[in-house]
Amino acid sequence: MLKTVLEEMVAAQCGEVEKLTKVWGEKRSKGERGDLAEVEIGIREWALRVGLVVLERLVEQIAAPDAPSAIQCAACERPMRSEGTKAARMHTSLGSLKYERGYARCRDCGTGGFPQDIEFGLDEQRNSPALQRMVSLAGTVAPFEKASDLLGEIGSIPIAGTKVERITEQVGTRAEEWQKRRQQQAMAGLEGGSGKPIDRLYVEADGTTVPMRVEGVRDKNQRTGGKVEYKEVKIGAVFEATVDEAGQPQGGLKTYTGTFEDAEACIRQVASEAKSRGSSDAKEIVLLMDGGVWLWKRLPEAFQGKRVTAILDWCHPSERLGEIAKWMYGEGSTKAKVWANQKRDLLFDGRVQDVLRAIERLNPQGKEAQAFIRKSLESCVAKRAKA
Repeated sequence: MLKTVLEEMVAAQCGEVEKLTKVWGEKRSKGERGDLAEVEIGIREWALRVGLVVLERLVEQIAAPDAPSAIQCAACERPMRSEGTKAARMHTSLGSLKYERGYARCRDCGTGGFPQDIEFGLDEQRNSPALQRMVSLAGTVAPFEKASDLLGEIGSIPIAGTKVERITEQVGTRAEEWQKRRQQQAMAGLEGGSGKPIDRLYVEADGTTVPMRVEGVRDKNQRTGGKVEYKEVKIGAVFEATVDEAGQPQGGLKTYTGTFEDAEACIRQVASEAKSRGSSDAKEIVLLMDGGVWLWKRLPEAFQGKRVTAILDWCHPSERLGEIAKWMYGEGSTKAKVWANQKRDLLFDGRVQDVLRAIERLNPQGKEAQAFIRKSLESCVAKRAKA
């Protein structure tokens, strides 16, 4: 059947493709530049039309079930009664198509719906799963209007920015609900990795700020009144690392968590995600963090009973050494740069104790400088003890 459909489509559209290639060939014969852009785009659009017809034929073949009793109500799990079909349009990554969908109603609770739409994975606006995925991916990496332009240019998907926003938020809501269920199952012991012992599981967490629209910042105390407003988001990541044949470490699958809630919510999320990845069976948990107190103190506590190694990321101690040098020798001075770079080299080589001793030997002038360097030293010593 599919072969026949393809042959019919190719035959029907063959003239269009031949016309494109003929025009391109004529340009080259006249000595003009043989740019493939027009031909390439034309062939792609033709292929999308062929694909849409094939998809439409496939959907047509899936008729409403002959035995309505085989359809169960999602609300009460009782048999549903078929009430005929209704015409509708399905929106896919290949284009929109018209189809007939069977309507069924529960004999007991009266709930009605379109079982085929559920089977196909359509959302309430009858967007296909592939379209939802493509649109939501674009909507997470670019502003909605820009994502609309990109989808039209790259994917030949004409879609308004408002629809990009709606689909992205719907997919995001479902992803959040899925993540919560997965984390709850992990904490209940219903999900916990592959069951194979893990030598080392890596866990990262951090906080950052993201630009928000005013309606996206629900807490009025966090609003700045400007055009662009920011809100803190706390994120986490969990992954394994393996060693290849050459002895080089290779990162594995990385899964993420994210929340606008407080530090405790972030730590719960990260800990449950780690558990779902098999932290209970891991021989060692390696925590990669910055120097934030909320992380350095609380995250290791989420893995009590496990061998935990806490690693302070390079960026933050490197920046702190620069700040210490500035307080000690003056901002921008040659002596400050030399001192900071020397201590960074020691730190990079793992000579942490030498760095701490160098800070201890400093004799800063002024109460502010003394307080800053003392606080920095105390923080470094505490983290050194925790690592």
